[in-house]
Amino acid sequence: MNLSKSELQVLRAVSLNPGINIKNISGKTGLSEPRVYSIVRDLRGRGLVKPSRTYNMALYPSAMQLSRALRSQRDGLIEEAFAGKRLGILEALYEGSRSVEEISQAVDLSDKRVYNYLQWFESFGLVRNVKGRYVLLKDHPLYGSLRLLLSKPVKIPFEVEQNAFVSWVGEGEYIVHTSDPGEYRQGLQDNFLAVGTACSALDYYGIHVIPSDTTLYVTGRETDTIKRAKKGCMPLEDLIIHLLLDDPYSEKTRRYVHWLIQRHEDRIDFRYLRRKALEYNLQKKIESMLYDPKPVLRRRK
Repeated sequence: MNLSKSELQVLRAVSLNPGINIKNISGKTGLSEPRVYSIVRDLRGRGLVKPSRTYNMALYPSAMQLSRALRSQRDGLIEEAFAGKRLGILEALYEGSRSVEEISQAVDLSDKRVYNYLQWFESFGLVRNVKGRYVLLKDHPLYGSLRLLLSKPVKIPFEVEQNAFVSWVGEGEYIVHTSDPGEYRQGLQDNFLAVGTACSALDYYGIHVIPSDTTLYVTGRETDTIKRAKKGCMPLEDLIIHLLLDDPYSEKTRRYVHWLIQRHEDRIDFRYLRRKALEYNLQKKIESMLYDPKPVLRRRK
C-alpha cells in the first residue's frame, strides 16, 4: 500500500464523512477540486473509493482497515507518517526492533533515506534508537493507529461503524468513539445497546475530563456489563476494563486507572474486577495496576 499524503487525506475525509462530494473534500483537505477529482479517479482504480454518479464518495470494503486507522487520529500527522515508504518502515518496526540496514533491505531504500525518516519519527516520539536498533514506542497514539491497520481484519456491523471510530472489538461487543452520540444512537438498530464508558464516563467518578468525542460501549446482546449499567452509568470495574481496552498503551490511561482504584477502593469489587480481567485477557495489566498503589490500599481481596 504505497499511498501519497494527498491520497491519504482524501481517504480520511471520506472515512469521516461518508457520502461527501468532491467540493467538500476539497474544502476539508485544502486540495483543489481538479486535484481531488484526479486522486478519486486513481483511488477508484485501486479499489479503495467508490464514487456514485453524482460523485458522492463511499469506501470499498478493501479500504476499511485503513479507514479505521485514519479515523483514529484527529490531526494531520497520520497522513504524513503513513505516506509512501514511511509506512513500510513502520511495518518493519512493528514486527520488532531493526537496524537502519535491516530496514533499508526491507523497504528498498538507501540507508541515508531510511535514517532521515527515522530521525523524523524520533522527532515526535514514535520511534526510539536503542543502541543502534530502532523500536516503536507503544504509548504513542500513532502506534494504536498502526495496530489497527496491521492487525487481522475484523468484520464490524455497518450500523456500529456508522460515523464512528471503533477502537476495540470483542465477541459482539465494541468500544466506539463518536462526535455525535445522539445521532449515532439513533442510527443503531433496536438490537444494539450503547452506554457511555472510558474517558466519557470518568467525570461521574470525579475525574473531570472533557474528551474530544464520546466513547460508548456498544453490544448486540445483553451482556453482564449492560445488566450492571441499567441506571445509565458504567460500573467502576467495567469502566476500568474499558479504559484499558480502549487505549491500552497510554500513560494517561494508567494514571486514570490508578486514581480510580485509590479514590474508590471501598466501592470496587476486586474479585469481580479480576474475573473481568481474565475474561478480556487483561489479568497481567490489572495485577500490575493493583500492585503499583499497593502501599496505600487498605484491602484488595
